[in-house]
Amino acid sequence: MKNIRTPKLPVASLIACAGVACALMATPAQALAVDCGAKNVIPDSEVHNHMNYNGWTRADDGEMYWYDYGIRAEYKEVYDPETNAWYWFDADGTLAFDKDVLIPGLLKWVRYDERGHMIYGEDTRVSPIDGEEHTWYFDTFTGEMLKGFQNIPDGEGGTKTVYFEPTVGWMLFGTQVIDGVQYEFDPVTGALQLGMVGDATAEEARILSIAQSKLGCPYKHAGLGPNEFSCDGFTYWVYNEAGYQLWESMADTSYVAQSKWLREHGKLKYSTDELKPGDILFFGPSWDNLRHAGIYLGVNEETGVQEMIHSAGHIVNGVKIGVTIGPLDYDFIGGGSPIH
Repeated sequence: MKNIRTPKLPVASLIACAGVACALMATPAQALAVDCGAKNVIPDSEVHNHMNYNGWTRADDGEMYWYDYGIRAEYKEVYDPETNAWYWFDADGTLAFDKDVLIPGLLKWVRYDERGHMIYGEDTRVSPIDGEEHTWYFDTFTGEMLKGFQNIPDGEGGTKTVYFEPTVGWMLFGTQVIDGVQYEFDPVTGALQLGMVGDATAEEARILSIAQSKLGCPYKHAGLGPNEFSCDGFTYWVYNEAGYQLWESMADTSYVAQSKWLREHGKLKYSTDELKPGDILFFGPSWDNLRHAGIYLGVNEETGVQEMIHSAGHIVNGVKIGVTIGPLDYDFIGGGSPIH
């Protein structure tokens, strides 16, 4: 009978590393030494009989190890073509399972399941932090634990914008205050709720969904995306991603070029009462002296305030705010969209 191994507990406290912290997982019950599913496994005691051995071994106590050219993998990530899975081996060479690991150099947190396979997509389990069940999501290509605002599959063929707590990584639900802004997330699905766009057309909703997928991304001067934005870089990226070109040349995608295109095509509105969801908003003392741009969301049904999503670029508590939701600025000068 195989010996029983108690899997190593996930880190008992949050470990910061370059601003990233571990999302603690549930502590699994005692289990037999992990079986990754590999068929080509030799006894660990026989490695010396196989010069420059590459592959799996199993020790007498049931532990599985991996060898690269006769050297045991330790504190190392390994891909096994036979099982088509990525694995992590701790400093003592044992196979990690049911735990989170910070991959050295890449500074990304990944999770391994009960077989030691890297997890992709949605994962729901109980956390020892609070003893409650939570949901995480892992990038379907890299396996990285997602944090902050993210656009993920909704399980019905579409997508939804959700928010993952930036320290422990689990999805948030209900009313949440993020960077000083209050948001509502569906209590069951976690989808971001924006009551002011409930009557949006399908194309308006598509534009806003693209914009919302970048909530929380940092501000960057002249940033054109996909993950860092200036104010007009954000409006450019959203409409470019939606398949619209509001500029004559890629050499000039600024709010000046965008507003010029809309004016020349008769798409601009000059009153906030005329605005529709998805309109690009322009701010400044004159068309020759624009200072900011954003995308109109609509009227917040709870507050009655007209709101926009924009790459703000202002400082709050010493932090420069990126893509966020807020009220229209005071010096609105006009707005419009090719979809209206």
